[in-house]
Amino acid sequence: MSALLERLRDTRLLVILRLRDGGDVLGVARQALGAGVSCLEVTADTPGVFEALPLLAADFPGALLGVGTVLEVVTVERAARAGARFVVTPAARPLVALAAAELGLEFLPGAFTPSEALDAWEAGCAAVKLFPASSGGPRHFSELRGPLPHVPLVAVGGVSLENAAKFLDAGAVALGVGSGITGAPGGPAAAAREWLALTAPR
Repeated sequence: MSALLERLRDTRLLVILRLRDGGDVLGVARQALGAGVSCLEVTADTPGVFEALPLLAADFPGALLGVGTVLEVVTVERAARAGARFVVTPAARPLVALAAAELGLEFLPGAFTPSEALDAWEAGCAAVKLFPASSGGPRHFSELRGPLPHVPLVAVGGVSLENAAKFLDAGAVALGVGSGITGAPGGPAAAAREWLALTAPR
């Protein structure tokens, strides 16, 4: 089992930081990681992501850090140089998958249909990101799991505290949460602890 899939199965939580308009990416990430998050994705369109990753890796050596919204090979290369352990895409990107494999990074591609999910899994990814999860909801998730029980699916996009349990019940190995952490009342640390409690294996 890949290190990323093992971590997702253990914690059931992938925190996604997207600060397109700028902001304290280091501060937000440190709050989340300090609260106990151990699998963190920072999107490539977040200013300062490639400078922040080496600092975060030094401060939290046990965390799995990745870069998201990766659309081009050059971004995979930058992620690898910054010390990322994995890259995430919103859709199938064969050249990105190939570059990630060549550079020793794990790959978490986005998919929405059974064909997309199966193609991604058979191409050797760590898990498949069902995105946007909220468009089909937990029922769509459950229907995909029926014929593809061997494909580990991560619910990403529109996952909230209100529907999180339904996605887990539908078979999600983990939940990807973004604005529910970064924009939550009480700050990222408080929100991260709430999500960690919710996703803790029972």
